[in-house]
Amino acid sequence: MKTASEIVSVLNNLIETNVERIKGYEKAAQDTEDTELKELCLSYAAQSKAFKTQLEQLVKEYNGKPQENGSTKGAVYRAAGVKHSISDPKKSVLSTCETGEDVALENYKHAKIDSLGFPARVVTIILNHNSEIIKALEKIRFFQNVLTEH
Repeated sequence: MKTASEIVSVLNNLIETNVERIKGYEKAAQDTEDTELKELCLSYAAQSKAFKTQLEQLVKEYNGKPQENGSTKGAVYRAAGVKHSISDPKKSVLSTCETGEDVALENYKHAKIDSLGFPARVVTIILNHNSEIIKALEKIRFFQNVLTEH
């Protein structure tokens, strides 16, 4: 069994990931005029807000202090985005979202590895979040494919 401090550290890293995911999707929603894409981005920002709340509750259960804002990891997440092109802003926004999700999944991958020995409830939450982010990435890639075909 891992210590409470180790659990809190992993959970706080995921809180950071979700803070940056929220910021990324809110920015993407601002950067598009497409209603459907805007709604998609805002739905994923809301999803990460829910993830963040759940992770913060877990951190408190383990007597930790939840991460309050982004950090260096968050800067890496934002830097992973690409500049939106004027020629096809919808494709560009989707590309930025895809890159951000790749970073989020990488962070969750590390959390899954680090969570060996964590209580089952914590591991289940991490795995559920990871699964939902994979679904988000698949949906973004689907939209990209549809754009490419047209």
